[in-house]
Amino acid sequence: MFDVGFWELTLLATIALLVLGPERLPAVVTSIGRMMGRARSLARGLKMQIEREMNQINTTDIKPKNQPKQPRDGSDDESKPTE
Repeated sequence: MFDVGFWELTLLATIALLVLGPERLPAVVTSIGRMMGRARSLARGLKMQIEREMNQINTTDIKPKNQPKQPRDGSDDESKPTE
C-alpha cells in the first residue's frame, strides 16, 4: 500500500517517542493497533456482505440486450423439415 522502508519507520518512531514521551507511547501504539484491527474487521465484513448479495442475484434472469428472441411455442426454424 505505502512504500515505507526501514529508515522511514525509524524516523517516525523517533518522532513519536520525542512528541509523546516514553510513558504515553505504548498506550498510543496499542490504541492505534486496535483501531487498525477494527478497520480490517469492518472491511472484511463489508466484503463478505457484498459477496453474499452478489451471490443471491439470479443470473439466469439477466439476459444480454443483444440476445435474439426465441419462439414462444417451443418450435424453432431448424427442426422443420425442408422440401
